[in-house]
Amino acid sequence: MEHRASLLNQLEHMEWARQQYATRPTRRPRLLEYQMLVRDYKEAVLKAGLEVTERAIERLQAKENA
Repeated sequence: MEHRASLLNQLEHMEWARQQYATRPTRRPRLLEYQMLVRDYKEAVLKAGLEVTERAIERLQAKENA
């Protein structure tokens, strides 16, 4: 459960960062574009990790209740 909470926290921070960077003027648009691509990748990895974690939690809870 702690791992799930950590993933959710990281995803929340990613969304906050996306909003901050997307609205910020920049003199280096290519760098910003690269940073946004890296954030998109990280977000996808976190979402995949969250999905696997939630499935594992469900399976473990089902075993407990059986």
